[in-house]
Amino acid sequence: SWYGVSSGVLAFNQWHHLAATYDGAGTIQLYVDGALVANVTTAVGAVDQSTAPLRIGTADAAGDFVDAITDEVRIYGRVLAQAEIQSVMNAGL
Repeated sequence: SWYGVSSGVLAFNQWHHLAATYDGAGTIQLYVDGALVANVTTAVGAVDQSTAPLRIGTADAAGDFVDAITDEVRIYGRVLAQAEIQSVMNAGL
């Protein structure tokens, strides 16, 4: 679960596209395979800037790793609409 949001269990040995957006005004949206699965409206504040390492697939340096292969990571400076997320998912890199 992320920010108190769970999308259920993803099937093993199957490719999935995951995307999350935050509008800076309190709304986080989580997408799995292009479908909106969670809409949280209780987030607070702007995204913090940090000089700390960006970690994808782990919560910390101690090794709390996700048991998966991660590829094609993208970070955007704006919130993508659901149609844009689906387009990115379908196009790949």
